[in-house]
Formats: sequence, structure tokens, C-alpha cells
Amino acid sequence: MSVRKSLFFLSLFLVGVPILLLWRSLSPRTSTQDETQNIQIYTVTIGDVEAVVSAVGLIEADEVINLSMLTGGRVAEIFVSQGDFVAKDTPLLRLENESQRLAYEQAILELQKAELQYAQLVEPVNDDVIALAQANVDNAKAQYSSLANAVTSDDIRTAELTYQNWLATYNALIALRDSAPGGYGGTAYNTYDAQAGAASFQAEIARLQLEQLRNSTSPQLGAVAARIRQAEAELARVQAGTQPAQLQQQEILLEQLREKVSRAETAFYRTILTAPIDGIISAQNTQIGALVAPNVKIVEITDIDPLWVTIQVDELDIRLISEAMPANITLDSLPDVVLSGRLESISSFGQNVSGIVNYDVRIALTNTDPRIRVGMTTEANIIIEKRESIIVIPNSYIRRDRDNQAFVNIVKGNTILRDVPITLGLIGQSVSEVTEGLTIGDVIGLDFATNRFVEDDN
Repeated sequence: MSVRKSLFFLSLFLVGVPILLLWRSLSPRTSTQDETQNIQIYTVTIGDVEAVVSAVGLIEADEVINLSMLTGGRVAEIFVSQGDFVAKDTPLLRLENESQRLAYEQAILELQKAELQYAQLVEPVNDDVIALAQANVDNAKAQYSSLANAVTSDDIRTAELTYQNWLATYNALIALRDSAPGGYGGTAYNTYDAQAGAASFQAEIARLQLEQLRNSTSPQLGAVAARIRQAEAELARVQAGTQPAQLQQQEILLEQLREKVSRAETAFYRTILTAPIDGIISAQNTQIGALVAPNVKIVEITDIDPLWVTIQVDELDIRLISEAMPANITLDSLPDVVLSGRLESISSFGQNVSGIVNYDVRIALTNTDPRIRVGMTTEANIIIEKRESIIVIPNSYIRRDRDNQAFVNIVKGNTILRDVPITLGLIGQSVSEVTEGLTIGDVIGLDFATNRFVEDDN
């Protein structure tokens, strides 16, 4: 063979082999029936794709409040436990407060009584009220007159005469005794002395009867006279109406009683701890019967409206996100919980850590779960784009070459077409959109034994 012919065949080889290899790489390869038994298959269908930016972060709250008592004392009741959700003004615990409660209730009763009296003072007096007051005066006077006339003047005069007669008899017998013949100790003396003693006894009885008649109605008359004075004073008051000085005095009393109620109320409610906000009891550090001192933390409440997730997004992804984008949040400690959120803010300043620049991104949760606690670890997926009702396939069935060209294995009956090029659209975490190369109902395959594509032998 001549040199010229040798060079010709050599040139054909050098040109033909690369062309053959290129053709082979661009052409789908087939497999035998036996190979299909090791293939995991997937039927191409319609679905949705979400493109996301993912990052880990922590649950945070706007406010965590440490609560303490303003006064010391012994814990009587505890109404909540750690983890409970409470509304604002909900009682959390109570100290022993019986004396404060009684003082508060008594102050309220005093104020209510004074308010009723004030209402009566300012109420206009009508004719019926005046008539009633006059009737009370008339009734009291009639009762007095009836009592005063129960013993007549004649009865008293008769008693007076009886007393005077016995007194005169006594004096006469004493005179006869002192002038009796025989003098002291004689028969006549002794006779007159005994008669004088009997007359003295009768005179004393008459005197007592006279006094009884005179005083028999005095106590009753005194009480009725007092009633007359009270009734006449009330009649004069209602006829004159309420005086300005009376109103002013009552108003001063009302103000004093209101201040008393306020002080008693403050003292009472200082023994009751209430929630200042809606939130979750994140700590409870006391028990029934324990003594607590003022201004010592005993309860912690966390504001959960809203809760936040703060994540760090690197500089390569930060350009892809913007405020108001939706996000899905999962928690390491609660794998069954999926939360929704919305991107609230993006920090304008990055933090360089070991040559990697990250930006703080804050996501507000739009739903929550009572089991969530501040500080829990989360993974946030910010949805930057979503497409619905498109051709999708799992990412695990896709292979890429060094030029980032995507390929799949297509299964047709017992034949496998390997490395069929496809065009991808939106790339999601688990599935991706296929814009060219596949249709609904196509079957694609993945090596079942190794869970990867069968590599090209060449």
C-alpha cells in the first residue's frame, strides 16, 4: 500500500471515529428485556412545582414578659400550667387575700349606700312625700295625747287628798302622844305612839300611789315626744327641699368613699396575678403554699401573635427573594407540623462568617400550633415561584452531564431508551417541570438495584 493510500485511510479513521462517538452520545441507547427487570419506573403526569430558597433558623417571639407580684404572700391558687394559652387579663395565680377581699367588699357597700342617699337628696320633693311626712307628725302627736290622757286629773287629785289626810292624822296623833298624861312610857303615850305609827304607814302608801299615778306614762310619753321631734324635723326638711350645703357634704363623702374603694381594690388585686397580653405560659416557677416575695419572677409569658422565624440566606440566593413571598416552615422537634409564613423583612447588611456572606431574613408565621416553643429549630422554604398543572417528574430520575444537559431513561414495553435528552423548566426541591422531551403517560426508569442511572459502558 502506498504512503498516499495509508494517509488517506488514516484521515478517514481520525475523522470518522469522533463522528461515530458523537452520534452514539446523541442517540438514545436501548437495553434488552432482561435489563428492564432492574428498573424502577415512573409514569409522567401533571403536577405542580415550587422553586424555593431553603435555610435553617429559629422560632422567635416579639416579646417575652417576666411576671412578678407587687406584694408578698403565700400562694393560695394557681390557675395555669406551663404551655397553656391565656388571653389578656386572665388570672394566673392568687395569694391568700381574705382580709383584702373583705375590706374591698365593705368599701363597696359603703359607697353604694352613700350613692343612694345622694340620689335621694337630688330627687325633687313631690306633694306625696310632704303629705307622708305630715302624716307621721300627726300620728306621733295623737299617740302622745292618748298616753297623756290615760290618767285623769281627778284621779291624781283624789290621790293627793288621801295622802294629805293620812299625813294630817299622823301629825295629830304625834301631838296627842307628846301631851299625854304620864309622859313618855305611860299608857296613853304608848297608845298614841302606836296609832301614829300606823297613820305614818298609811300616809307613805298614799304618797307612793300618788307618785305612781303621776309617773305612770312618763317613759312612753318621752319616747313619743322624741318621735314627734323627728317627724317634725323630717317634715321641715322635705318642705324646704335639699340645701346646697347638704349636697356639698354628701359629694365630699362620696369622693372620700370612692378613694377608699380604689385603695381597697388595689390592695385586693395586688394579690392576683393576671396576664398582661395574649400568649403562652412559657415558665411557671412556684407552687401552692409557697411564699413569694415582691418583684421576684414567678411566671413567664410569651407573645405568640405573631411568632417569627429568623433565617440566614447566603448572598447567592438573597437576590431571588423579596418581601411578602410565602414560605413553608417545618420543625425538627415536631415533624408532623407544617407552618405557613410570609417573608416580612430582609436585612440590608450581610454578615461575613468564614468568607460566606449571609443576610438575616425574618418570616412571620401566619398559623401556629400550641406545641410550638420559642427557640425551636426550623427549616424554612421560601417559595420564589410556583407553577401548576404542568408536566413534572421526580428529580431522582434526572441525570445531567458536564454541560448541564438533562437526560432520562424512557421505558417502552421491554425496551429501555437510555439517556434521552429533555428540557427542564422550573426546578423544584423534589420534582421539576419538563418543557420538552416527554409527554403525559411516558414511562421513565431508574436503576432499581443501585437507585441511580446505569452508567455508559464507554
